[in-house]
Amino acid sequence: MQTSRYVQQLTELRRDFGRASEPFEITVVPHNQHAPEVIDAFAEVGVDRLVLVPPTMTDDDTENTIALGARLNSYARTSHQTTVAP
Repeated sequence: MQTSRYVQQLTELRRDFGRASEPFEITVVPHNQHAPEVIDAFAEVGVDRLVLVPPTMTDDDTENTIALGARLNSYARTSHQTTVAP
């Protein structure tokens, strides 16, 4: 996962500049990756928040995506203390 490399670089830069102990959150927009295993993978590499951006879709698809976002957010909160912003 490319994100892992970026998180590692950010961690190293924060340490190098004496900011490792300061609050810092990483937010990622995973395009077309809306599944619980995606939350797990991003959480494992240090991502704090996912922003889900649905593609252009019908009203029914929009409602389903909102429901999916709610389920993923619930899963993330209980599994990883991670927030998913639909």
